[in-house]
Amino acid sequence: MRPVDQGRAVGVGSGAFPADLDVIARLDRAWARNRDIVGYLDFDPVIAADAEVLVHPGASGDESGRRRDDAAEGYLGGATAREGLCDSHPDGRITHNGKPTRREMRTLRTPHLTMEPVGPENAREMWRLLQKPHLRDFQDIPRLAFDELERQIRLRPRRLSRGAKGRFEWLLRAPDFGGYVGWVSLRVNERTPQVGEIGYSLIVEARGQGLATEAVRALVDEVFTATDLAEIQACCLPENVRSRAVLARLGFRETRTIPGGAIVRGRRVTVVEHQLHRGEWTARRRARILGRQDGRP
Repeated sequence: MRPVDQGRAVGVGSGAFPADLDVIARLDRAWARNRDIVGYLDFDPVIAADAEVLVHPGASGDESGRRRDDAAEGYLGGATAREGLCDSHPDGRITHNGKPTRREMRTLRTPHLTMEPVGPENAREMWRLLQKPHLRDFQDIPRLAFDELERQIRLRPRRLSRGAKGRFEWLLRAPDFGGYVGWVSLRVNERTPQVGEIGYSLIVEARGQGLATEAVRALVDEVFTATDLAEIQACCLPENVRSRAVLARLGFRETRTIPGGAIVRGRRVTVVEHQLHRGEWTARRRARILGRQDGRP
């Protein structure tokens, strides 16, 4: 079952007007042709007709008819996006001229952030960020020498795709703050290959301004779009009220409390587990797209 079908099963399309049903039908066709076409930005793309043009909701009318190659260049990251707009492989892999392409981690952009994949080229920036105060108040972050951090980063996978396993990480760069303000991550292990665990952290100066919500939403969209994961999980300390609020805003459900579920600052602590299933994510995205069509915020 495709994710959009799962979304229909929970009643997203019930009571829709004919125009809404047309949007849903076009969204279904886009998913059937290529899952990548449904964008991953904080603002939702509108799928315009069967040409699958991506339109920024704030764009002028003149921009709404841009060719899909132009949309790919502007919103999905150039050459990688163009490959993503080609035909789909029968097993779901993105193809170019009938041959499966390699899905490298890509830079994500939201209204206030640029999210850069962590690799050897920016390992130094990641290490500098890890030296900031208060990042370890609610999570266990090892204190590593730069050489060790760089070595670990070099061993990580660089392709986020179906069946991917390992740790994937993005640095968050905010022009309003003049540099990097945090990171988000995804971890998929061998024991539970259909479940991913996300993490995120911001420096103190960048907290409380909606940037965490923006970054985590973009991460979740990218993970469900690029992979075949069925579920995303996240764990927070009970007293980390802001982090729990971020997850609640994005549709995560608190599923259980785990005594001694993590180690923070050298001691066992209780954590609250949150879950978001693919079908729930799809339903929320479809509802948001329909809300844009109806003029709702």
